[in-house]
Amino acid sequence: MSNKRTLTKPELLEIARAIATGGNVIEIAGRIGVDRTTLSGWMKNDNFLGQIAAAMPSPAVLGEDVLERLRDWQYHDGERESARNLRLRLWQAVRRAFPTHFAAAEEDAERNRECAQADQLYTVEALTILEDRGWKHGTADERAQGLTTAKRRKAYRLQHGLKWDWNDGLGCYFDERWGATRCAVRYADEDGMSDEEQRQRYGYSERDAASHTQEELAETNTRPLATNRDPRLPITLAEARAFLESVKGGADFAQIFSPA
Repeated sequence: MSNKRTLTKPELLEIARAIATGGNVIEIAGRIGVDRTTLSGWMKNDNFLGQIAAAMPSPAVLGEDVLERLRDWQYHDGERESARNLRLRLWQAVRRAFPTHFAAAEEDAERNRECAQADQLYTVEALTILEDRGWKHGTADERAQGLTTAKRRKAYRLQHGLKWDWNDGLGCYFDERWGATRCAVRYADEDGMSDEEQRQRYGYSERDAASHTQEELAETNTRPLATNRDPRLPITLAEARAFLESVKGGADFAQIFSPA
């Protein structure tokens, strides 16, 4: 096999993925048309690793999973020390090649970490209070339709469900709407129907729905900014704390987020 040639960008990216994921060097060498000794020698040279990094239009071309494996400081299953060191050397080369990309990514990660903490400490509690209050006294959508009494709201909900005051809510924890069946289950529970009777009639009980929600909350989303999330919801700790204080003070969703 000839070793005197310039590797193409796809070949360089294939090598990068192999280094990141523990790919077989012999197989990669065969695919790009060099022998294993030559490829191993190239990999010992930081200039070659820089050449691999320069072949990327952006680190994103590797895919998020591969990029995460590349920069993971922990040993992967079955990974030798030499393979780990090579992987981290390539990570440093990629990082040097794209300083702006990673600076922005780190800023986004920090915003996401703060948002996750804000949700856990304040926002989930605030939306829980608002959800319970909206169920008892009506949502903004119901008030706009003139559903000003509990009797009118119940009749409407059992036919059409209800729309909460937020668009997408907070990740997967707070739905934008409840369907008619979900409302019927809630009313059945309030009327004293047993869990078993609820399951027989509706397929699930209020207790089941509540347990499912608690399971979701226990697995608190660590990437809230990547979920379907009402854009009006707070992101920083200070904003989330103020949001909860306003809710506890009696303000509804529309009052808190209405334009000044």
